[in-house]
Amino acid sequence: MMAATIVASCGGGDERGGPLAIDDFPAAYEAATCAVRVLCGASPDVQTCGETVSVSDSSGVATLVEAVKRGTIQYDGEAARSCLASVGRNCLVHASPSAACLQAFKGQLPTGTACVTSEECAGGLCDKPCVGDTCCMGTCRPRSAVGEACAGAGCIQGASCNQGICAEYLPVGAPCTAWNGCAEPGFCEIAVGASAGTCKVPDPAGSPCDPARLYPCGRMDERCDPTVNRCVKVAPVGDACSSDRDCVLFGRCADGHCVALPTAGAACATNSVLQCQGTLTCSSGTCAARAAQSACVPAE
Repeated sequence: MMAATIVASCGGGDERGGPLAIDDFPAAYEAATCAVRVLCGASPDVQTCGETVSVSDSSGVATLVEAVKRGTIQYDGEAARSCLASVGRNCLVHASPSAACLQAFKGQLPTGTACVTSEECAGGLCDKPCVGDTCCMGTCRPRSAVGEACAGAGCIQGASCNQGICAEYLPVGAPCTAWNGCAEPGFCEIAVGASAGTCKVPDPAGSPCDPARLYPCGRMDERCDPTVNRCVKVAPVGDACSSDRDCVLFGRCADGHCVALPTAGAACATNSVLQCQGTLTCSSGTCAARAAQSACVPAE
């Protein structure tokens, strides 16, 4: 669900007491996002993150706020504040939303009702003909339970899609086919080119690793050094590198050294995979903020 995705991807949020008003949620979410981006090396510092990352004006956040105001989502400000303060304090590849995050937004619409976002639906899914942030009307339906087919519906909380069937999160050591199919803090370690792997817990920095694995290290700010086959921190700006994967997430490898991606107003290369920092886009050769997106609302 969008809300679970939002809060699971951020952290280090506002820890003051009292419920978080829904109008204050977008700014608090953006601040939490920047805190965890700095922690995990996706942004160099909070100020730069604030200048290069814009999430509070995304269609998803705006849609949540408007749905709460319409009454189609029940919002718990206490849970939202606890959620933003508790999740994302580490850089694990796989992190599930906390109990507080799941309590923050509760859908009120029954199955069969028209909807614009899954957070409105009590069953957990707004089945829409459009994809991504595109706005269109859908119909509320329940997510698939354990043992049911998951194609097109996704699975209930606590389960993931495993070979087309919803299955409970798997324990460490179990065979797996989806990187997020293991119980937290575990993740599915799959070799590059393979279709299945094994659930394992992230190893600390310095642990042995296999560079042939899709996720050889369990943290976003680590890489597997093929010269010693051990997990090491990604290289900071200025350090030597042989590929983009060697560098911090806000950088790339250029002429054998890690360099920071350009910020707002700086020149960028439209033919490069890594173009600008944060959510900036490369427009006519210059990094620029994306246009603010409006909320998806029910058709009149």
